[in-house]
Amino acid sequence: KLSDKVGYTLFAGANVKSPIDVNKDGFSEIPEHQDYIFHPRFFFTLNQKTKFNVGITSTIDNRKTGDMEAIKNEVTAAHPYLRKENTLRNVLDLQYTHDFSKINTLTFKTALSSYQREVSYPYRGIDFHLKAAQYSTYSELSDRATLGKNTLVTGVNLITESFRKISDDVVPLSNYDYVTVGLFVQNDWKVADKFTVEAGLRYDHHNVNGSFVLPRIALFYKASDKLSLRLASGAGYKAANILALSDPTPY
Repeated sequence: KLSDKVGYTLFAGANVKSPIDVNKDGFSEIPEHQDYIFHPRFFFTLNQKTKFNVGITSTIDNRKTGDMEAIKNEVTAAHPYLRKENTLRNVLDLQYTHDFSKINTLTFKTALSSYQREVSYPYRGIDFHLKAAQYSTYSELSDRATLGKNTLVTGVNLITESFRKISDDVVPLSNYDYVTVGLFVQNDWKVADKFTVEAGLRYDHHNVNGSFVLPRIALFYKASDKLSLRLASGAGYKAANILALSDPTPY
């Protein structure tokens, strides 16, 4: 806490692992791995009705797997197989809330992300190498109103995603840009003290894949303080994400 109106949290962590050859065949089943994270967040109370917070998350992830000698001493003619993977992700997120009244709240939130991934390993007689970056944003404006036993949320959102190859390599991938505009509405109806019906509808328009209408419904029952039951059904979709591939190859 920096003052009555400003506070912060800070998380930093590191995870370092050595490679392990479980079955003693000279190749690692568990990679050499270093993972670092830094995550500060600041909270601002602008007035009794308005709050704002901003956070930054930075992660570094480095891995080596393959021939144990190559992992420890780099590649040689006798020990040629080494797979390296390095990723760097930075995320900036912001959230603003304003209470018009006890039953009506406006929320704006946005996140900007930069994700870089570099992978290299020998593949069918060639030295495969991929170095690329993905830049994405998510922004949402929503209004939440409590109307008797109903809580109604309406809003709009904008999602962007851009893929860029950084290096000239053998991967037959092209740069792309995705833009998605969405509208949504959700209503939570408290039928009884222990039973709630949640229903929602979303409309998305994707600049490449077209339009989607996505309904959702859920039934929530709070049997006791320690037991809750939820049954949900809905529709969704996901556009292709190249850097999410666990094992990209040149073919």
